[in-house]
Amino acid sequence: MRSPAWCTARATTLYDIVHLFLTRPYRKLPVVDERGRVIGQVSRRDALVAFESARDNPRLFGDRIESAPEGEGVDSAMRRARGGK
Repeated sequence: MRSPAWCTARATTLYDIVHLFLTRPYRKLPVVDERGRVIGQVSRRDALVAFESARDNPRLFGDRIESAPEGEGVDSAMRRARGGK
C-alpha cells in the first residue's frame, strides 16, 4: 500500500468526489467520519452514475452562472447564492 492513502469525508460533495476519480487512478475510496473512522466506500462507477443522473437536477446543477459584484466578500456571496440575504 502506498502512503498516504486517499480517502473522502462524509461531507465531500459529489462534484469533488468525481473530480478525484477523474484526476487519480483510483476505482474506490474509503469514506471517513469526523474522527477518521471508515464508514463506507464510494466507487468510481457509482460516483459517475450519480453525477450523470444529477446533471438534470436544477437543485444540484443550476442552469445559469451568477457572478458576485466586485468587492463582495465570499461569505456574503455564498449567503446570497443559498437564497439568504
